[in-house]
Amino acid sequence: NKPWIGKQYVEILSKFGIEVVVPEQECCGMPELGAAKLGKVTASIDRNIQRLLPFVERGYKIIAMSPSCSMMLRLEQDNYATNKENAHKVMAAVMDPCEYLMKLHRANKISFEWKQSVGEKITYHASCHLRVQNIGFNSRDLLKLIPGVTVTMVQQCSGHDGAWSAKKEYYEISLDVGKKLFNAIEKDKPSLVAGDCTLAHLHIEEGTGEQSLHPIEVV
Repeated sequence: NKPWIGKQYVEILSKFGIEVVVPEQECCGMPELGAAKLGKVTASIDRNIQRLLPFVERGYKIIAMSPSCSMMLRLEQDNYATNKENAHKVMAAVMDPCEYLMKLHRANKISFEWKQSVGEKITYHASCHLRVQNIGFNSRDLLKLIPGVTVTMVQQCSGHDGAWSAKKEYYEISLDVGKKLFNAIEKDKPSLVAGDCTLAHLHIEEGTGEQSLHPIEVV
């Protein structure tokens, strides 16, 4: 939905001299999994593993821009892959974009040089599919590095839940599920809204009228 986020991330990596390759690939299989089309899930995962494994074996990390995709690639692949050993190799290389940047920052391998203080107030939404990966709140920590930024974190479900909320019969219910998040955002106004899940962005914009940005867009 927002391909420019990936392009902006490549720009950031390029500034630090980090090589980026984009091998042939396809959907992680999460939509098919939600629809219980397990044969299609296995087929997609097997093809992606075959394409990604040679890069993993050469030491590349795999950056998945969506929390749903990174969760699928990091936590679920071995449940459906034909070759479990190869699945585990690929799974071990998967990282969230902000997780990767913060790992390099904490190891003093990169240094962010902000030209000025922005004095921005940000409400950061920690999405469900990111939290379940137990990797900490790297996006929040990255945003906090920007001089003058104050970050308030909200841990509430947006109610989107993939294809579920896109169905007419569940749409109103899904917005009701997201009310705690919407209320927290309304309470923190005026504030820039940021979050890693672009599906949650759709619900946030629908429930609050506020535009939601990916942390990489903010950076």
